Amino acid sequence: MTSSSLGGSSILDICYGIDADSRDDPHILRAELAMSAMAKAGTAASYLVDFLPWLKYVPEWMPGAKFKRDAREWGKYARDMPEESLRFAEERLVRGSDFRA
Repeated sequence: MTSSSLGGSSILDICYGIDADSRDDPHILRAELAMSAMAKAGTAASYLVDFLPWLKYVPEWMPGAKFKRDAREWGKYARDMPEESLRFAEERLVRGSDFRA
């Protein structure tokens, strides 16, 4: 497991009681997708809209509006990361099972 996966595994364990023991764990994969998306979106000057702010008003299908399509896809990753982990922990609590996955 890489150091970033190890760090992610520790955070999942502490925050949600999820014992993610491999890089192939769905919780780790979800977190890595979200972090990658946030890193790409947060990079200054990644898209033309960074220089021409009025482009945020163009429809998603227009040429030059790839940032909107990417944002829609990446937003899903960023929302799913905490929501799915929390849902997993809540389900285990409701079942009354051992909190560790």
